[in-house]
Amino acid sequence: MLVDKSHVIWFHASRNEQYHGGTPSVPAQRALIGIRQAALWVFSTLFEIGDVEVALEERLGAIVGHVDVPHRDPNLDRIIDETYGVIEVVGQRYYTSEILHSFDPYLYQETGLSLSAERAQQKVKCEPVPDEDT
Repeated sequence: MLVDKSHVIWFHASRNEQYHGGTPSVPAQRALIGIRQAALWVFSTLFEIGDVEVALEERLGAIVGHVDVPHRDPNLDRIIDETYGVIEVVGQRYYTSEILHSFDPYLYQETGLSLSAERAQQKVKCEPVPDEDT
């Protein structure tokens, strides 16, 4: 799969327009297919891989089912939402835990566990020390 240099330049310019152009838009399906083909071609050239698509499918097939994405947890939801509240996005209100998990489930889990640990430490500090006389 050889990609013409002019197409690579056009795809790169299209990508730059998406990131830096200031006018949000969705690339046409044709452009996305071409950008993917160009990226795979560049990758195959750089890393001397004959058929990148086959290598990619094999690699993805090997890891499917082995990726352990954190699920939502009611306890983590509660502590995140108690700490950060509700977020408004385009006029819609969402719990922070919902947005955070959708955006980055690993950060969601890390944040929830960290907040839980902080609360546990605070609770230990606040418990009264037993009187030695009793």
